[in-house]
Amino acid sequence: MPLNKSEITIFRELFPTLTQRQLEVMKDFSLGMTPSQLQAKADCSRTAIERHLADLRAEFGCTSSNEIRTIFLNKLLIQVLRNSI
Repeated sequence: MPLNKSEITIFRELFPTLTQRQLEVMKDFSLGMTPSQLQAKADCSRTAIERHLADLRAEFGCTSSNEIRTIFLNKLLIQVLRNSI
């Protein structure tokens, strides 16, 4: 689950208010991991993962966790497109 240096740099630029753990959860969840898989990978409780997802929903004004995926992937895509033009 730990982010590499390149990911930290990119994700901090895209989501400056998030903690590193929130960034890790957001990335892995957005790439398709379930809360159970996140729990196993992070070696923490299901409650902790659900709390991170709830905090992310609150941070971005989301009504569902799937919106977290949309926000993450859209921001990442925009960053990639900006860097390739």
